Amino acid sequence: MSLNRINSQLIEPSVLSGSKGWILKNTDYTSQPYENLSIDTSSNIVNITLPNNPPDDSRISIRDYNDTFDINKLVIKRQSGVKIMNINEDMEVSTKGICFTLIYKANSNDWRIQIIYSL
Repeated sequence: MSLNRINSQLIEPSVLSGSKGWILKNTDYTSQPYENLSIDTSSNIVNITLPNNPPDDSRISIRDYNDTFDINKLVIKRQSGVKIMNINEDMEVSTKGICFTLIYKANSNDWRIQIIYSL
């Protein structure tokens, strides 16, 4: 699944998950609920694996740290049996400068994209 196929509203990137600061990642990483991740793909593709068995309404915010998702994509990897936007596929993000939040819905075992900001 490609993030380009999803319609969402534009919102300032400061309105994201929780009050935690941003964590910079430039290598593969397994995220935790309520993290804000700045992803640097300037040198390589980065895989972010979503947490296993997160609480309902868990949020993970992600932003393109160096505006390079169009050069080296970000891959959001699912845990087994979990969907992203009701699709049983990992999500590839290749939109330069994008910032978005994923919210987990336990009743449907699905991560939903709620907020998107793009340059």
